[in-house]
Amino acid sequence: MLIEQELGHNPFSGALYAFTNRHRNKIKCVMWEDNGFVLYYKGLAEEKFKWLVRQELALPLLQDFKAWLETNQAKVPKDSLIFKAIQYSLDQWDSLVAYCDYGFVHISNALAENAICPFAVGRRSWLFADTARGAHASATCYSVIETAKANGLEPSGYIQYVLDHIDDADTLKNSKRYYPRTW
Repeated sequence: MLIEQELGHNPFSGALYAFTNRHRNKIKCVMWEDNGFVLYYKGLAEEKFKWLVRQELALPLLQDFKAWLETNQAKVPKDSLIFKAIQYSLDQWDSLVAYCDYGFVHISNALAENAICPFAVGRRSWLFADTARGAHASATCYSVIETAKANGLEPSGYIQYVLDHIDDADTLKNSKRYYPRTW
C-alpha cells in the first residue's frame, strides 16, 4: 500500500493522509475507519491551486533572491544605481511576496495597466474638450465603460440597455438595479 511503502506509516492507525493528484487541482484524503478506508476528494479553487504552486515553486526562488540582495547590498557603493535598486527591492519586499501568500493576487499589474490604457490614449483628445462640462461628460463615459468591463459586461450592450430602461428608475433605489455589478 502507498502509505505504508512511501511514508513508512501504518495505514490502519486511523490517521488522516492528504495527497494532491498529479495536476494538483484536487486534494484527496484517505483514512481508515472501522470497516474500511474512506476516501474524500475535493477540487481546489483556482486561487488555492495558485497558492500551492507559488508556495512550492516561487517562494524558494524569492527567498534565494532576497538572500542574494542582502549579501550583495554591502558589496556595492551606496551612491550607485545598483545599490538604490537593491534597496528599493528590499523596501518593497512585502509587496513583492504578497502574491505567494494569496492566490487571488496577480503577480503583475498588467490588468490595471490595461484598464487605464484608454485614459492614456484619450488624454490627447481631452485637450479638445471645450468646457469643464465636456470634460466631465467624457470622464463619465470612460467610467461607465471601464466599470462595465470590470464587471464582465460588454460595454455597448450594457449602455444600450441602461439607456433604453433608465426611465423606469424613478427613485435612487430603483436606479441601483442598473449598476453594472447588479445587472
